[in-house]
Amino acid sequence: MFKGALIVLVSLVLPVVHAVQYGSTYQYAVTLIAVGIAFYVAEMFLIQLYLAADERKCVMNGLMESTVCKSAVPQWVSGIGVVPIGLIPSAIVIVLLITMGVITAS
Repeated sequence: MFKGALIVLVSLVLPVVHAVQYGSTYQYAVTLIAVGIAFYVAEMFLIQLYLAADERKCVMNGLMESTVCKSAVPQWVSGIGVVPIGLIPSAIVIVLLITMGVITAS
């Protein structure tokens, strides 16, 4: 749980700090949204891939976690899925800051 919250916090704060410090454009925000969507689609694909596999053969160890339907997926798959939770809102914040004139083009 703590790892997921840390990933969300980092993916939310770092793009905004980078945009404020070095300047940014709307293209940067669109790129963040595209990367967020790509990570989300990748996570959905990987979850379906692991669910299609024979989960009875999976050994529940420290690297696997349960899903809603009692299957097991690696923790890094879930990590990929929490990145968009931070990237997409940070892109929206960057667009708002550019619109308000706080961030200028680099």
